[in-house]
Amino acid sequence: MTTTHMLETAEADIAYDVHGPLPTADGRPPLFMIGQPMDAGGFRTLASHFPDRTVVTYDPRGLGRRHPPRRAGRPFADGPGK
Repeated sequence: MTTTHMLETAEADIAYDVHGPLPTADGRPPLFMIGQPMDAGGFRTLASHFPDRTVVTYDPRGLGRRHPPRRAGRPFADGPGK
């Protein structure tokens, strides 16, 4: 089971995917897969090799999914004009 979430902050919206249950079924901390310049999609196959763990992958700022891409009146440090 994979669920997609969006963390909204004043500077950026960060998309992340949770593969497995949160809180974790066995109490172990989730396994975070981080790599740049890769978004969460690049970790799908690797995450599938850990069926006994809850895996979290995310799209680093400026990569992958950003929803919505821009909001009026809200600055983006990594957006146009910077």
